[in-house]
Amino acid sequence: MDRITEFTITRIKMQGFKAFAQEREFFFRSTSYISGANGQGKTTIADAIAYAFCGVPFWGEKGIDKLMSKGAKQMCVEVEFVNGDGEIYTLVRRKNGNTTSIALNGNTMTQKSLTALFVEKDIFLSVINPLYFIEKIASDGREFLQKLLPPVSKEAILAVCSEQTRDLLENESLLEPEYYIKNKRAEMKEADDQITYLSGQLALLEEQLENNSVKRNKLETSVKEQKAKISAVMKKQFEGIDVEAVRQEYNEAKKSLSNDEILALERKRMEIQNRPYVSKFSAQRAKIEAELNAARLEYTGLYNKATGIRPGVPCPTCTHALTNEEFNAVRKDITATLANMKKNGANLNSQLDDIVKLDAQAKDQFEQYKADDLKKVEEEIKNVKSATSSDIDRLRDTLTFGNFSEAQVNSLEAMKAELFADESDLNSMRSEEELTKAIETVKLQKKDNEGKKDFLGYLISAVNEYAVKRAEVMLTPLKMDKAAIKLSEVVKGTGEIKDTFKFTYDGKDYRWLSNSERIKAGLEIAMLVKRLTGLTYPTFVDNAESINTNFTRPDGQMIFAFVRRCAITVHEPSPAAVKEAA
Repeated sequence: MDRITEFTITRIKMQGFKAFAQEREFFFRSTSYISGANGQGKTTIADAIAYAFCGVPFWGEKGIDKLMSKGAKQMCVEVEFVNGDGEIYTLVRRKNGNTTSIALNGNTMTQKSLTALFVEKDIFLSVINPLYFIEKIASDGREFLQKLLPPVSKEAILAVCSEQTRDLLENESLLEPEYYIKNKRAEMKEADDQITYLSGQLALLEEQLENNSVKRNKLETSVKEQKAKISAVMKKQFEGIDVEAVRQEYNEAKKSLSNDEILALERKRMEIQNRPYVSKFSAQRAKIEAELNAARLEYTGLYNKATGIRPGVPCPTCTHALTNEEFNAVRKDITATLANMKKNGANLNSQLDDIVKLDAQAKDQFEQYKADDLKKVEEEIKNVKSATSSDIDRLRDTLTFGNFSEAQVNSLEAMKAELFADESDLNSMRSEEELTKAIETVKLQKKDNEGKKDFLGYLISAVNEYAVKRAEVMLTPLKMDKAAIKLSEVVKGTGEIKDTFKFTYDGKDYRWLSNSERIKAGLEIAMLVKRLTGLTYPTFVDNAESINTNFTRPDGQMIFAFVRRCAITVHEPSPAAVKEAA
């Protein structure tokens, strides 16, 4: 079924719904007046329309249980309407307990399918309830309206921009100008940071170039003087010493430390270290341990048999059932035997302890002899080595210090370290030609970044202009008679666009409007929503006595509710009624 974009309500029937506990039916025309005293059910009719189509009251509240008449077990709203092609429909929404049913021309429907046939709740209520948009969804009004606004092409926006802006942005992606500007500002900051860094590098290079010649001459003179001084000192260090002969003698002395005598002593020390202890008591100890284990097994076996002997039970030896006298005799014999076995075991334990002690003493004596032998052979090794160690130390000192003391050698090494540092500085110094080239390179990089920064500034300014023009073009459909909506504004100082939502009527903020002005402003909003959506749905004006005939009337069916001292009636407008309501 195609979406219904235009309809006129012709009849509403209610039962168990708010003020109408009993069934009531009302008929409507393209313009209808509802007259009645307060509490008679004028707003009930508005709630019934919203409930039938959206499942919520006129103001969109979530709780619908309060819509049911007091004491009623179910409520039902039936709305008959005619679409733009003259086709008649009957929509019925019924609630019984927690169950709600929807039927259109007798066909069961879900709220989702009903919404697809008409429109979503906020749009529907913004049309039938002139105050719904500004009173209920103003906090989300910007997003709500942007969804209704027709898309505007980039080309259409650029067409109203300056020529420079068109040239700059022709090939740029501008789906989200705010995000684009944010990225370009980040790029501009990177370029600015790079300019700052390059400025520092340029100042350093120019300073190096200015001081380069003086510093190089100073270092070259210092290196030359230090080399001459070090050469003179080193000449005195080994003056009168045949260094090669001393080195040869030193190598011979080191070789003597590994001669055959020392190698033989080292082998002897290794043999002593690896000498194992062999116990002479191991066989005797094993024999006693075996006897002791056998005695334990025999004792345990006899003991276990003895615990089962009692009068009348067969003897474990002869299988004869024992009398009391026999039991006492057998128990006495077994007790004596167990005592002898225990005594024999104690004797074996004592023998084993003696052997263990003797074995420990023999092992201690072996370790002492082994330690003495090691000490003796290590002393022999030391004596052989000491004969050549003193010569090695003397020769090594001669090769290291020559005619100098240790302090004099340390002073010479400090001189060499200072020379090395100056030579490193001299070698690391860049030539004037290299410095000049580096300066030119940094200048070019700095100029490129300055150009990039300027270009990014032009782009940001162009996108700001684009965003302003886009807002103007996009908001053109929002123009109304006296009501005005502002969805964005220009930030002073940066020229950028920021999101906002402001609603005024006749130049006044909505918060300070009178009730009459609010209803008139709401009627302009309802007409705006109809225009943006292409919908021609009914509009219900509650408290219509607050407005006169001087207001913007939306297209489509209009239903006005007036407070009058009478029972509720629905009728066509008459001059007398209009005059009285005004």
